[in-house]
Amino acid sequence: MLDDDAVEITELPPQVWTENYRDKLDKMRGGTDDKGKKMPTLIDSFDDMSSDSRVKFVVKLTPAQLKNAQNQGYHEYFGLIKTITYTNTMVLFDEFGKLQVYKSTTDIAKER
Repeated sequence: MLDDDAVEITELPPQVWTENYRDKLDKMRGGTDDKGKKMPTLIDSFDDMSSDSRVKFVVKLTPAQLKNAQNQGYHEYFGLIKTITYTNTMVLFDEFGKLQVYKSTTDIAKER
């Protein structure tokens, strides 16, 4: 929280890009979804101060929106939670410098 009506967002979940999150904030401001349906107004406004090397959004909320965000939890309210799956992504270099696919973290620990 920056002050009584503003929240600063400086990190995004993995695989969530700044431009896509900016679009999400536009929709949260009462924009339309991909099908043209009007979305509820969840934020009052936002400033995008992001650059190619950092993420920075300052989001302004009305008192009612702030209360909803607090009740729901800021991370969930702003869509900053993302489930990621590690299936088929455990590829590491083995002791010989060759890429090895591991089935579990236990297999990785056993080799180390």
